[in-house]
Amino acid sequence: MKNARYYSQFAQRAMLYEAVCHPKPGLVDPVSPGAHQDMDIFTFIDSSSSMQKEFEDMYLAGYQFDGVDLKNLFDSIRPIGLKAEVEMMKSTYDVNTHKGAIFSLGILLAGLGYLDNQKTTVSIDSIQSVVKEMTGHLLDDFNNLELKPEEKLTNGEKLYLEYGLLGVRGEVAQGFPTVLNYGLPLLEQYGDCSNESLLNVLMLMLYYNEDSNLIKRAGDVKILNWAKTIVTRYFKKGGSQTKDGILYLNELNDLFISENLSIGGTADLLIVTVFIYLVVSNQKK
Repeated sequence: MKNARYYSQFAQRAMLYEAVCHPKPGLVDPVSPGAHQDMDIFTFIDSSSSMQKEFEDMYLAGYQFDGVDLKNLFDSIRPIGLKAEVEMMKSTYDVNTHKGAIFSLGILLAGLGYLDNQKTTVSIDSIQSVVKEMTGHLLDDFNNLELKPEEKLTNGEKLYLEYGLLGVRGEVAQGFPTVLNYGLPLLEQYGDCSNESLLNVLMLMLYYNEDSNLIKRAGDVKILNWAKTIVTRYFKKGGSQTKDGILYLNELNDLFISENLSIGGTADLLIVTVFIYLVVSNQKK
């Protein structure tokens, strides 16, 4: 189906745009692996190119869904997501580059398929609405976690138990508020996916995102307050549009690498932001 290929290509573009954007604190870019010594830019290119069929299948699952409860649509795409993860790991020789992105993009692609089937206009509001209907129950995953054996807890579940943070489940279940309230409006203001635009969008979302990857690497939730401080300083220096801003980003990158820090969770949100931007902006053409 034409739209399945159309939207899956936007998903791939979003992953590649995030990968080549630089300099990003602690993240892989074309110049450096950042704080990720087991991967580089070519790993990300291979990963981004490996999942087109699964992305198309996510869309088709949404398009062919004839139920009423969209929670069932979410359940139906889980096996496809696992297949996408298998293809990713094959292409990267068992390095996890895009597991978080697969989760978010899969939900969005299935939602777009459903909207197309219902002949509902694709817009920010309709996308957010269908995502909430599909995933609102994800927060139930946190119920009775204290009874789960510690060795079986995910990093996100541990962060919830220790700090009450909802992580990516919360972001998705609430319809991507960090993306839609902060990242996307700024990207729409710029009107392009240039390197400079994406850097500022990434840093703005870092201010608002409770990045579980950053917390895990730092071993302390207080790192989030520090992240707000560096983001504020970055924008005071003029952001990506000034030499001072770029110099500061390079300094941050060096610091993140030396401290083994990474903002992988925020990078995933940048991918989601770019994807929704490409979808919505091309609806207007």
